[in-house]
Amino acid sequence: MLGLKFKIDCLYFNTFRKPISTSLILTYFIPPYTTIRGMISNALG
Repeated sequence: MLGLKFKIDCLYFNTFRKPISTSLILTYFIPPYTTIRGMISNALG
């Protein structure tokens, strides 16, 4: 089975708030697809 594994190190605590939420309590467990895609695009230049 092939897969992709990467580690994200950040300086600050990040939350990925759900669009329907008005508080920071309802967040995604992992970053949304578009956020991951943006990080990969930024890393590739």
